[in-house]
Amino acid sequence: MFNMMAVALNHQVTLEDLAFSDMMFEPHANTPLNFLSDVALRALDENEARS
Repeated sequence: MFNMMAVALNHQVTLEDLAFSDMMFEPHANTPLNFLSDVALRALDENEARS
């Protein structure tokens, strides 16, 4: 998970990119909805609700 966070920060990944990324390559993020994509999807929902 920390590897993915480092790559996302380094490449300035957007919430949309992070929410819909395939993270199956990460050994500990091998569920369809993992921690990082779940957080990104929740943030997108909150952003949309505020608009």
